[in-house]
Amino acid sequence: MNINFSMSKSLLIYIISGTFILIINSCNIVNNTTLPIGIYVVSDIGDIYIIYPNESSDKLLLSTNINTLFDIAISKKNNSILYGITPNSIITINLDNNKISILDNSIGGNALTFLNQNLLVGINNNEVFIYDLYNKLIKNSFYLSNSCKSSGDLALFKGILYASVNCGNTTDYLMVLDLNNKSTYIVGNIKFSGVYGLSVYDDKLFGFTINGLLININTTTGEGTYLRNLSFNAHGSE
Repeated sequence: MNINFSMSKSLLIYIISGTFILIINSCNIVNNTTLPIGIYVVSDIGDIYIIYPNESSDKLLLSTNINTLFDIAISKKNNSILYGITPNSIITINLDNNKISILDNSIGGNALTFLNQNLLVGINNNEVFIYDLYNKLIKNSFYLSNSCKSSGDLALFKGILYASVNCGNTTDYLMVLDLNNKSTYIVGNIKFSGVYGLSVYDDKLFGFTINGLLININTTTGEGTYLRNLSFNAHGSE
């Protein structure tokens, strides 16, 4: 398993039944604090920021230094828990006790979001999967159509599940996933490449690129509109 769990702050590492449990002694987070409303975005070096599209600055929430942390999702039960996905695992980041743990190392990918309080949906390359948190198992899976692969994120917006995908072109596309029928269809060309993050905020769908751009995405045409530059290169968002 090739996950870099190094930290810029001091830490203790325990191994329990083959699972890494990291206790962060000091980090740039506040304990026992309800997360403020905003968009949470993970950078390409594992920093997690909170941003607001109408503001020009980005606030650093915490640094994990997990440079393979490709996406995050906020728990519906307890929003002091962040779930993350790497190529090889699903992890949890507990902001109350400053602990990062591997939840399941049998599945990984680069896209993750919540369907409800017990179900996560993710994408590993071109495989869409539903992960049951209660039983820690994959409930269902199917594959993206049109030879497309996940660019890096999923977002549930007005009851519709969207994904940013790459179908062999230089720019990414917005795709709709129908989990009930295990089908997909292309909405349109986002006209930006490396759209690794998708988030819903203020009744709009936003995208974040590996080149550090924030864009607004039209869910009717799929087309993205440049809003501003970020202070970091983005992986996933929530």
